[in-house]
Amino acid sequence: MGGWRACRSWLFMSVVALASGCVSLPAPLTVKSQVPATLIGTVGVSGEDVRINGEMAGSGDAVTEGDTVVTGPYSSAVIDFIDGGYIHLDQDSKAIFVKKQLRRGTCNMAHMLNGQAFLDKDPFCLETPHLEALSTSLANVRVTTEQTEIVVLRGKLTLKRPQPMEIKEFQQAVVSKSDTAVNISDLTSSMALEFPDWRRPYRFFGYCCKRSVVLTAADRDRCELSNFSFIREQVVALCK
Repeated sequence: MGGWRACRSWLFMSVVALASGCVSLPAPLTVKSQVPATLIGTVGVSGEDVRINGEMAGSGDAVTEGDTVVTGPYSSAVIDFIDGGYIHLDQDSKAIFVKKQLRRGTCNMAHMLNGQAFLDKDPFCLETPHLEALSTSLANVRVTTEQTEIVVLRGKLTLKRPQPMEIKEFQQAVVSKSDTAVNISDLTSSMALEFPDWRRPYRFFGYCCKRSVVLTAADRDRCELSNFSFIREQVVALCK
C-alpha cells in the first residue's frame, strides 16, 4: 500500500507540473521484486478451524517456509511435504515450519509451540520450548507449557538439547521445563501404539489415482500416499 501511495502522489505532482509548464518530470519509482517463499508442503484440513498465518486454510493450500499453522477445537491439519513424509497436527496445536541446514543437506523443521503431532518423515527436525531433536522415525509428540513428551514408534530420535541422547523404538522421553534431565521409559509395543489413537476421528479428503482413474473426494487413509494429493492437477498428471 505504501508503494501505491507514493506512486499516486508522484502522478498527481506530475500532472500539476505539466499543467503549469514546469521543468521535466523526475524518474519514475521502481519496485523491487519479492523473492518467492520456499515451498514446504501442502496442507490437508479436517474440521472448520485450521489457519495458516492467521488466515483460514483449506485442503490444497501451500505451506511455505516461515508459515505458522494453528488448529482450533475439533480441527486437525496434515502437511504432506514436497520431498515425502508428513506431519499430522491434533486439535489446539501450533507449529512454525522452516528449513534447517544440516551437515549434509537440509531438513524440514517444526517449531512445536503447543499441542500434539504425529511425525512420519526421515529425516525430520523438531524443536519445542523444552528440546531440539532429529528424527528418523515414526514418533508422537505432545507439548504443553510444562513439558514435552515424545514416544518413538519406529526407528530412533536423537536429542540435541537439553543433552545429546538417543530415544529408541518403543521408548518414551519426557523433558520438563523445571528439569533439564531427560526421563526415559521403556514401553511395550501395545502401549506405545496407543499414543497416536487421537488421529482416528480425523478424515482428510482429496484426489487419488487408482487404476489410471482420478477419484475425487478420496479418503487419504484409503489411498496409497504416493497416489494421493490434495491438489487435483497433481493426481491428473500422475494418472497420465
